[in-house]
Amino acid sequence: MQSSHARHSRAKPRGPRIMVGMLAVLAILAPGVANADAGFDNASYQGCYDGQTARDSGASFSITKITEGAGYVNPAADCQLAANKAAGLRIGAYGYARPEYGDSPEAEADFFNAQAQARGLVHAGVIPFLDWEPPASHRGDTQWAKRWLDRVASHWGTKPIIYMSASTISAGDWSAVAGADYGLWVAGYPSGYVGDRLRDPGAPPYSVAPWPFATAWQYSSTGHVPGVGNAVDVNWFYGDAGTWARYANAPIGTQANPVTPSPTPSWATDMTRSWPWSTNGCKAAPAEATGAALMWCVPATP
Repeated sequence: MQSSHARHSRAKPRGPRIMVGMLAVLAILAPGVANADAGFDNASYQGCYDGQTARDSGASFSITKITEGAGYVNPAADCQLAANKAAGLRIGAYGYARPEYGDSPEAEADFFNAQAQARGLVHAGVIPFLDWEPPASHRGDTQWAKRWLDRVASHWGTKPIIYMSASTISAGDWSAVAGADYGLWVAGYPSGYVGDRLRDPGAPPYSVAPWPFATAWQYSSTGHVPGVGNAVDVNWFYGDAGTWARYANAPIGTQANPVTPSPTPSWATDMTRSWPWSTNGCKAAPAEATGAALMWCVPATP
């Protein structure tokens, strides 16, 4: 995942409500279910890519950035989702949290939900994720993260998974998040930033408490994924297609059918590009657009 990467809503669920995370745990622990899968995550950096070549090289899933904060949409998301669909990759979708911008977690979650809904990702075998990489001043705000997760869980009818670096786990008390059955996707690069590839990295060499285990591990941000690129976040998911379906609260084999939504006009512009104004009167340029997170504020205008 990328922006300042660690390098990285309540609609009624359809059908009986299930304990998705617990079922996923049972799927992992059940005898005979020992499979795990490699995959990658992507943002605008990767642009449009060849999903079939990635799959032929060993990728089973792709987790695509959809939003950042309460106003930015990954401009490459639609072609990336289309490539994932065409290749038969399992699909995840993530929102990049920006608590430092001043918007509520509900506002950011609602924006993510709306953009995912417009692309046909909700109730479609897609797992939602929260990318949690705020600056140190907000890193331990576990309540903000849980409110986002709760809002998205309500809309999707399934439990999102939260992404964070191994070092961020110790920044706050995550027991309420783990206890609410939100899984952990941990990031940590024991090999540093040397080139890597899609592979089985084993178990993460980090404590993930209070979670009993990590659902997935992003083990490198410099992976070579044919068809995608040479500096790609590569991941290992501790489960198979059945586990993925349980996390997504969908029948096994459900194939997402992402669509391209109609363009949405921007409601705030600067001289070169459209970025949204947060409710606190600040304008934030996503880091992937500028190379570094930028924010500037102006007095409110009538």
